[in-house]
Amino acid sequence: MLNMRGKRYRSLRLWHYECRKLFGGVLPILICVLFLLLGARDAYQSLVLPRTFEENLTREYMDVLEGEVTEEKRRYIHEQKEEIQRILARSAEMAEAYQNGSVDHEAYAAYIAARNDAMDKTEVVEQLEQRLLRIDELAMDGKRAELVFEVGWERIFSSDVDYYLAALLLLLLSGIYAYEKRYRFSRILRSSKNGRWKTACTKLFIALLFSFLAGLASFAYRLMLVTTSIGLSSARSPAASLVGYENFSGSLLQLLLLNGFLRIAGAIVLGLFCFSLSALFEKTLPVMALNALSVLSVPLLHVFDVTVMDGLMLNGLLGGMSPILSGAGATAAVLWSGAAVLLTVLSFCKVKGA
Repeated sequence: MLNMRGKRYRSLRLWHYECRKLFGGVLPILICVLFLLLGARDAYQSLVLPRTFEENLTREYMDVLEGEVTEEKRRYIHEQKEEIQRILARSAEMAEAYQNGSVDHEAYAAYIAARNDAMDKTEVVEQLEQRLLRIDELAMDGKRAELVFEVGWERIFSSDVDYYLAALLLLLLSGIYAYEKRYRFSRILRSSKNGRWKTACTKLFIALLFSFLAGLASFAYRLMLVTTSIGLSSARSPAASLVGYENFSGSLLQLLLLNGFLRIAGAIVLGLFCFSLSALFEKTLPVMALNALSVLSVPLLHVFDVTVMDGLMLNGLLGGMSPILSGAGATAAVLWSGAAVLLTVLSFCKVKGA
């Protein structure tokens, strides 16, 4: 019993020791808070602020039309189009009547207001007709789709890479093995009972847990921003209701969960790179530079007018759903994940054989 208690006590101290090295003090906490706030601000600007009149008008129509397509909804859209055409067709007639005095100023002003409203609705109603045509085409291929308010879904699925999340992981995890090397404690640590395998497992678990929580936070505040500002209605509708997701057989809710999983998986993969490279090099700056290059490769290449698909780089995972829709992007995501796991295995081989 004493041995069991002693064993638990040593494990607890090892866990606390590794956590204190990474997150002890005010600076790591401030870094976490700062980068999460910056990421939330960037997400707010890209997901919430670009509100347009067309989106608001589409929402009004979707309050009536959302859901499975019925003949009544088709008739409603057709009647809306006819009403718009009828109002616009009277433009020359009303202008002439106003000039010859048969229509007073108030009646003409009311018509102008109705005409402007009809012109604003023209594009939205045409888009609704295009959606009906697309749904009918999918039905001919045996795929089911519905009318949904697409704005919120499209924004959260096409959200950009969270570079603040990547920077947070690089800053806090790139030196996870550098502390002992810097203070010449690595040889002593490796010669101790818990200094190799158990320490490596503890460091890996901390890196994975922190990457998971950071990735979850990044996805959570994006989900919260879109849900509270725009809304994610019709969650049980087929994913094929959105353009570009015709080959996904699940619902929009399942697609959302997959998107969140991919973002969290991207953070974990980057965390694995930080852990494994830190174990191999035992220095902070080279590890940080290599990982930063893998994350920033796409924007850096764009500076030199070299276009590379996001999905082919680590951005394909960090960017969630949209970058890996293509077969090449999905393959690249698997390769990046495999490379991270392989480097982790190599780092354990080094630690075990050191």
